[in-house]
Amino acid sequence: MKLNEILKILKDPNKKMYLYIFILGIVFILILIIILFAAIFGGKLKDYKQLESVMVTKAKEYAKDKKLLVKRDTLNRSVKIETLVQDGYMKELKKYGSKYEQCSGNVTINYNGKTFLYTPYLKCENDYVTAYLSDIIKESKLNDNKDGLYSVDNYYIYKGENPDNYIKFAGGLWRIVKVEADGTIKIIQVDNDFSDTIFDDRYNSTCPKDEYYCKGFSNFETSRLKDTIMDIYNKGIDLPGRVTFKFSKFQKSILKYQNICIGSVKDNLKITDGYPECNLKTESKYPFDFLKLNEFIMASSDSKCTSIQSKECTNYNYLSTNAYYWSATTTDRSTYEIYYFRDMPKLMDVSERLGFTFVVNLSKNTLYESGKGTKEKPYVIREIKN
Repeated sequence: MKLNEILKILKDPNKKMYLYIFILGIVFILILIIILFAAIFGGKLKDYKQLESVMVTKAKEYAKDKKLLVKRDTLNRSVKIETLVQDGYMKELKKYGSKYEQCSGNVTINYNGKTFLYTPYLKCENDYVTAYLSDIIKESKLNDNKDGLYSVDNYYIYKGENPDNYIKFAGGLWRIVKVEADGTIKIIQVDNDFSDTIFDDRYNSTCPKDEYYCKGFSNFETSRLKDTIMDIYNKGIDLPGRVTFKFSKFQKSILKYQNICIGSVKDNLKITDGYPECNLKTESKYPFDFLKLNEFIMASSDSKCTSIQSKECTNYNYLSTNAYYWSATTTDRSTYEIYYFRDMPKLMDVSERLGFTFVVNLSKNTLYESGKGTKEKPYVIREIKN
């Protein structure tokens, strides 16, 4: 609007009123924008989880500026809220809201072999504390059938026909197998359509001459199966009518990379023998894993299940249901056989076609969002928004 037009309006009493209303409307809108901007960027926070998001965002900035980010799997740094406040990355907590004044906490930074994971821990007197999934799991109770989490040596493992160990992950249902001493959580897919896969099919001169179809090697690190799993992990898979599967960026960030146990065991392995396959591990670290033989049979709550030869291990064992997939455990009697899981661990030529199922290890710093571990209300992992 030009100046001469404004002057004409001011001379007209009726038009002058409309102009004032228009100006007041503009001022009102500007005030609302300022209030909204202040609420988002400088005002109060609605809840404790918003404060945790602020902590993570500011810890990322701090870590980058201070050059704390080292790509080493032993990286385990902790940045306190006090440090972020003192160095000007965060405001004093009371400025986010009076209820935060008595809070304390930190952000832990870990490197899993591929990405950095930032995990907040916030404690506000008796009002709020950040919930870690491993802690929630370890506090769970046995169900009416005595299925559930049992303490074994320095770790916890699920036993029974149907324990409440369901967890929602990567677009589907998984089950929690165990919680390691360091808080790492091992989980396995409930249903999958990764069928018709071979372990390996390369020429093997040690195959008996009378076994025409014998070929391949039981070394996981040089196997076709390794290539298949890594390809699906990196790219996902989309088979219309069968399976659509892909790990998100966040999901990959909470996976623990580790050396896979690929040693051999004897066919009379007992529960008391532990995990002899871990006497040999892969040279490289991977973002996935396999079940060990004793992890499979220890899921049975039958007291007569004592070894991989005990048929009672199929009783009261949630892992034996619909099992038909490869392990990475070898035998010392040949180079072309490997154990697989059906009702029980059994040996099979690596060139046969079976299924495989994803087994992964979640970081000890994985956060809990909701759920009770039942099929209807599985555990849900919390993703920090920042």
